[in-house]
Amino acid sequence: MLRSSTVRRVAVALIGTVILGVAIGAIVSKSFTGTDSQTAIVSVQAGAYDDYGNLGNTGPRCASTATINSFQFLMNKYPDIVGGTKLIPGAGTDNEDPLLRLGSARNALHDGWKKQGQPRSGVQGECLQAKFGKHRRFWWEAKAQWIEDFAEGRIILDGMVFTGGLDEPDQDPTKWKFGSVLKKGAPTWDFLWQEISHGEDVEIAFADKEKEKPTADHAVTLVGLSDDGQTRQITYIDPNNPNRNSNNPNQPGLFTATLTTSTLFGGSLGFRWDNKVNDPADVAIYLAYSESPIRPHYKSYMIDGDTLQNVVVNLRTQFGVLRAKVMRATHLLAPALKNHTGGPDEVDKDLNILQKAFPHLKCYFIRSVQRERPLKPAGVLVELNPLNRDFRREPEVQVGVPAHLCTPAAKSNARSEGPPDEKSVPSVPHYLCYAIADQDAGIRVRINTQFGEERTMVHKARGLCVPALKNPTGTEREQLRELDKLQTQFPHLKCYEIDGALPERNGLVHLRTQFSLEERVRVGKSQHLCVPVEKKIRFLKEVDTFFDSIARITIEGPFGSDIVTLSGPTIVVVNIENVTDSDKDGLEEVETQIVHLELSGTSKILGPITLRHRATEALGPVRQPDQLSMGKIEERVNNIHGVLEIPPFTPTGTADSFFDVFFEIELLNPPALVPRELRLLHNETPKHMRATITHKPPRKGETYESPEVIELFDESGRPSGVRVRNVSHTPNPELPDFFVKHFIKVSSTRAFVELPLPGTIQAQLLLLRPAFTFKEAPAGVDSIFGLANIELSQIGLSLDPKAGRISGKVDIQNVRSLGGDRHQLPVLIKVLDANGIPFAELWMELFFDIVPGSKGP
Repeated sequence: MLRSSTVRRVAVALIGTVILGVAIGAIVSKSFTGTDSQTAIVSVQAGAYDDYGNLGNTGPRCASTATINSFQFLMNKYPDIVGGTKLIPGAGTDNEDPLLRLGSARNALHDGWKKQGQPRSGVQGECLQAKFGKHRRFWWEAKAQWIEDFAEGRIILDGMVFTGGLDEPDQDPTKWKFGSVLKKGAPTWDFLWQEISHGEDVEIAFADKEKEKPTADHAVTLVGLSDDGQTRQITYIDPNNPNRNSNNPNQPGLFTATLTTSTLFGGSLGFRWDNKVNDPADVAIYLAYSESPIRPHYKSYMIDGDTLQNVVVNLRTQFGVLRAKVMRATHLLAPALKNHTGGPDEVDKDLNILQKAFPHLKCYFIRSVQRERPLKPAGVLVELNPLNRDFRREPEVQVGVPAHLCTPAAKSNARSEGPPDEKSVPSVPHYLCYAIADQDAGIRVRINTQFGEERTMVHKARGLCVPALKNPTGTEREQLRELDKLQTQFPHLKCYEIDGALPERNGLVHLRTQFSLEERVRVGKSQHLCVPVEKKIRFLKEVDTFFDSIARITIEGPFGSDIVTLSGPTIVVVNIENVTDSDKDGLEEVETQIVHLELSGTSKILGPITLRHRATEALGPVRQPDQLSMGKIEERVNNIHGVLEIPPFTPTGTADSFFDVFFEIELLNPPALVPRELRLLHNETPKHMRATITHKPPRKGETYESPEVIELFDESGRPSGVRVRNVSHTPNPELPDFFVKHFIKVSSTRAFVELPLPGTIQAQLLLLRPAFTFKEAPAGVDSIFGLANIELSQIGLSLDPKAGRISGKVDIQNVRSLGGDRHQLPVLIKVLDANGIPFAELWMELFFDIVPGSKGP
């Protein structure tokens, strides 16, 4: 069956934008066919007709012809990577006539060729042969050998192939020569979409019978796909008629067919093949082979870089928008070759080619300038598939907060060259690097950069760097279009820790970025190997995190009545992928769930209390698995199917939101007259909290309320006599504008800080022997991604009681080494008023000593 989930997902993300034109790689487009049908058409195209070779088939050479036409696409679209190779003409002629050159290469690929005097087997008996099947392996092995001979190290392969009917051991395609990347089975829609959308050329083969001699057995070059939620289509260049188009005479050579389902080849994609030359036939696709240019590796080196002053940037990635202050430069990422097999001259040559296509990157530590801490990305879990097969696929990787901005840099050797000029600085790509935690790779590699060669072990992944737009302009739709182009041209990077070594050569460089020129930068120890990966969001529920939400709750019972103000974190999961009209009222909604709620405050009657949600699937103990705090967000108008019509998904809109909250209240230090069994109470009828919101997540001040009275019960399920009446909850409260940002130096033993508070005396803050706990013992705490996991555990305080109280938090993203065992850590102190509402902040720079690898101070 044809699915519509892909269309819904893109509709939510792109809001009807038309994405056309990609400088390098795939072209993705989306449009709406009319105002009434609201049918979303999503298409993906690897390149235009003229990007491919338009060679016609002569004799039974359709697989070789389709392959050479694809190779021409690689030469045209990736000249900096593939253009300097002999992929075409390969073993053919250097004739200036393109078709003669392509034809010569095609014939060599089909018939066989020689490399340094050694004969190579070609594709040979591929089409209309007496026995269907063997050419599947011949074709794959010949093409892979051709790429190794004439474009070694520049192209990666992928494929899916149905192997039914072949003899053992040919039924396992991974045992074929170069077959480790192959997947067994007829090609799926998702596989084809992935390959084309990443700018890869794809050849497909199809037939109308599984065994014996088929009446149709043919190969073509796939160039595009489209999906409107009901119908899926493919677009291809047919070597039997490469210059004529049955659909549009003004676009020669492109044929379009509607996909169906077929029972052939174990269940496959079928279509009606009609190229206006051969007899039409109903066929099914049994293989798809693809090629794409190699993506860059990067090796990160520590640098003692410059510190920027008052540089604030807006950044957009697939995960959202961030406004950040750019601070100190910490790392240089250099394009790298991994496990290169050539000699020194070939290494230098290939590094030069790589650096023309992919620049050096200078990475700066960043800090959010928003009052709240940077939120985690919308896609909480992602699947990361390294394009290098040495690294294993990770299906569920947790993505943390952004820590660094890497910007393109022009580099020159400070020992022999002058500084780069401004015109030499590339404009793209920028990368925003997020913290991740992953399994240990545990492999040994050889890495070559212009700073020398290093053999090292690769350990745990610490960061995911994703292409980013810096200070984007234009409408949101235009920005999304530009971001899509950028992500097609430049891969995501997954960065692993390595043992690290000092550069062998050229360790003193000039670096110029869009921010500044920094001369004579000393390149230090290497720290990470960043490998290209394909990213796929696996868990598209968005997570909205509110660190300082506020609630007011009326509690009444045998001990009297009190209104208590509570504050603390709230975390909400929003299933934004699944926009439906489940109640059939003509308005669409998404499901929500509170997965973390931890609010604290003090009652005048009952003393300190904590209110938390009753159950969770993700965090903390599960007391009552059936008491999940579920809710919904429902739009108030429905003009676009599959889109929740509220910002940021549409420019304007209002929605009704509610939660049915199951919670528990714990009395932490109650009066003696409160029985022990009443110190932990919960509700069995959910508290129905309602709000009108104008944004997802709610804007500042938008409040959920519930006036209904509900009974509380003890842990034995008996009524407690305690009731909860009016409850309000503001996830994103309005905070006063008074914020103190004062940087000081603090020793590792004690420090006194004067904090000016409005309307009170000068308060004195005392830090007594700050203790640090490593949740995981690292080899050291220096990291481009800041995963040292350090927590401040002791804070002493002398403060005027009228000012309220102070809580301390540690921003673990900013740990950096000062040399030796000396380190620096920013500490955020929040001042709360008498109601527990934050009204002032104090940033401090804490300096401390640790022993690397220790479990504590």
